[in-house]
Amino acid sequence: MSNQGGLFDTQKLPKPPENHPHGRAQSPTSSIRRASMMENGSGKNMPNRRPPEPSESTRAKAKKNKPQTARSVSRKKKHGIVFRITVTLIVLILTLFCAYSAVAVAAIQKLRSDEPAERRLEAGAPAEDKKVQNMLLILTDEWGTERGSADSVALVSVSGHNRTVTQTALLSECYVSIPDHGTNRLAAAYAAGGGQLLTDTVVNNFDIPVDHYMIFGIPAFIAVTDALGGIDITLTAKEASTVNQLLNTEMNAKVGDPVDADYLPGGGTYRLSGKQAFCYTQINDGNGTEVERAERRNTVMNRLLERAQKITPTALFRIIRDVCPQVTTNLSGSSLYLAALKAPYILLRYETQELRLPVDGSYAAQPAQDGTPVLAVDFEQNYEAYRKAVTGSP
Repeated sequence: MSNQGGLFDTQKLPKPPENHPHGRAQSPTSSIRRASMMENGSGKNMPNRRPPEPSESTRAKAKKNKPQTARSVSRKKKHGIVFRITVTLIVLILTLFCAYSAVAVAAIQKLRSDEPAERRLEAGAPAEDKKVQNMLLILTDEWGTERGSADSVALVSVSGHNRTVTQTALLSECYVSIPDHGTNRLAAAYAAGGGQLLTDTVVNNFDIPVDHYMIFGIPAFIAVTDALGGIDITLTAKEASTVNQLLNTEMNAKVGDPVDADYLPGGGTYRLSGKQAFCYTQINDGNGTEVERAERRNTVMNRLLERAQKITPTALFRIIRDVCPQVTTNLSGSSLYLAALKAPYILLRYETQELRLPVDGSYAAQPAQDGTPVLAVDFEQNYEAYRKAVTGSP
């Protein structure tokens, strides 16, 4: 087959010059430049040569001068807003903490401190439970500066075992052994030796570890109830009549009100003032014991705690001004401050429950040697009732 005139007719292609290996003529100038580069060794890798790496300063300057995209601007704005919100929240929390601390310190400074007294505990006193904090609340019939008698005694237990606040009413008629004072009603311990002797009497007889107490009289009870705006209580017609009688014969005269002031119209649910609430706790059903009275006191305490959970700044100011100067405690300033810091969390997150000691079936009414009605108590059975309440275990 002939390729004449075809695409691959090699006879028409020009022959390359004999002195050039690639078959292409070159100018004298290019030959001289190539020869020079070969002699210097710079032409060997010239086609693969990389530019030098930019310095850090050059790279930073280029990044700074780089135009920002819409996404990068939006991201920066978002991060800036989050940062400002975080800083604002931190400042707000610190401000509230400082304000609350200042209020707590102001309240603590107004409390009256009880003089330390020697403890009179029997051998084998109960060991302290690290997860349970116990404090005795002692309501007295004091109106002035002289020591009166204990009108009612309550044990408040804050338990980390089951996250509860247990209010235990201790019947003042319990027949107990009082250190260095023989046997008598529980209320007599306060008259004999004040808050410390009453606390030690509770420890020795009920086998419940208690170190601290708070003492407040009737005026302080009335003031704290009024500062919180009163409490809601449902009364029967008979209970309302008894409250009116106590207002007429005792309470109104003591607070300087007219004898017929603040009467209740009859049975029903009312927002009771401080003096009305105290009269409600004094109702005696005439059955010879304080069982019903103790239950009413627990009801009042629960209502006060419920109101305290929604306390207003005005109410807090009134409590600090009117109530704290009338309260006596053996707690140290540092212990009170720590308790104040924990109080909001406990009020909001812990459940409240009631208990009365002695429990049903663990006591018997009998006369003392002087004929005074008292309660003979099975203390072991009552300790078990207390333990189950604060630990939640059977």
